[in-house]
Amino acid sequence: MDQQSPKVTIRILGVGCRKCNKAVRRAREAVRRLGIDAEVLLVKDINEISRWVMLTPGVLIQGKIVAEGYVPTVEMFESWLQISQDQDSQTQEPP
Repeated sequence: MDQQSPKVTIRILGVGCRKCNKAVRRAREAVRRLGIDAEVLLVKDINEISRWVMLTPGVLIQGKIVAEGYVPTVEMFESWLQISQDQDSQTQEPP
């Protein structure tokens, strides 16, 4: 059985404005620095955005809202990604 962590999904919710694009770049930089397998998606669908957040950019990691209405730093993304991977590895370990 493969012991690697599963691919992480990061969704940046926004219509493609400068702040949203900056959030995408910072998320990708955090993924690069950590060397993890992750997918960074920019979600522009207003119906999908409004389902999750009221202010953009919004950031979801593994389906959980971690930021809304501001551009997180690369270090913040790194911290959230590490926490997400730690939680995923704990749920995969046999009892």
